[in-house]
Amino acid sequence: PRTWYVRIETGGVVSPPKPFLVGTMDFVLRCEMPVDLVVVAELLGSAHEFVFEGRKVSVSLSRNFYFRDDEKSDIAHEKIARCVAWRGNQCLKVSVNLIFVTVELQENDGIVFDEAMFKSEEKANALFWERNSHEKFQKAGRSVSSIASRAFDLWCRILRWKTSCHLFGSPTVGYDAHPGWRYIASADPLKYVASFNDTIVITQLPAVSVEAWSAMREALDARLQPPIWIDLWHEAMRRHSAGDLRGAILDGAVSLESFLRHKLLHALDPLPEEDAAIRKRIENWNMTDVLSNLGKVSTLRALEIDSDIKKQMRKIIDTRNSLMHGRQIDLDEEMVGQTLKMVRSLIQAQLTK
Repeated sequence: PRTWYVRIETGGVVSPPKPFLVGTMDFVLRCEMPVDLVVVAELLGSAHEFVFEGRKVSVSLSRNFYFRDDEKSDIAHEKIARCVAWRGNQCLKVSVNLIFVTVELQENDGIVFDEAMFKSEEKANALFWERNSHEKFQKAGRSVSSIASRAFDLWCRILRWKTSCHLFGSPTVGYDAHPGWRYIASADPLKYVASFNDTIVITQLPAVSVEAWSAMREALDARLQPPIWIDLWHEAMRRHSAGDLRGAILDGAVSLESFLRHKLLHALDPLPEEDAAIRKRIENWNMTDVLSNLGKVSTLRALEIDSDIKKQMRKIIDTRNSLMHGRQIDLDEEMVGQTLKMVRSLIQAQLTK
């Protein structure tokens, strides 16, 4: 779960009808968090500023990487990931460079308070607990925190879309501790022998390039959403990486179906209104019908799907249908991986055209 910290910024002072003078405070919701993001050095300190649900949002990267020996602040230990492993009698130290992302969202409406709160820190602290002032802050914080969270989720989805980094947002440092084993030797004196197997797995993500960062900015400025089949494919890959083959094949199949139906509907756009019956019949095709007519529909024919890919497509759809009907299917990790790779090749080929 993310922790959101509220920073208060004082706005201008206005003069409503006397005898009261009030000031406004703009709410800026700010959250700083370490993320499993790798970027080229040129992007350190960069930011994306965009509008989300009428609010200004800024997602900025830290200006520095945080290394294992970074002792500049009291919270330096929270900014690094460290592992200690043993190879024979040799101690191995492994460190992961982390980057921090800061999310800021400004509440446009502001909150009205007595002008006296701006006079001094002591006066503001005293008045904060009077006249239900703190409740105003809590209410404003709750109203924008969900918006900030959704804005950051959109940013993450666009990052995965434009970089094909499906693992972003998943844990990249895994710790697997086994209880070990023990036995008592038969020779005298009795000896207690124990072996413990601790495994640290670190996933290295590809670095975000300057070009991908610019593509993200263009998508945010245009207020674009990733296509649903892109989101589903990334989710399928994340499930596959986590060992969830069943979830991976289900998400992968829905991603494929969404993509094919999108292409199918594009072929129906030029049809005249008097052909509404034909349009409706084609829209009601099931996936067996769609796969059987790949060569008859212009937009599907343009995908240039050969017989091997068509066979893989039938297999993933049939597997999805069997799982949805509660049948037990033995899934092979290699087969699932190849199937998701096939879906990716179809999607990415269209994105580059």
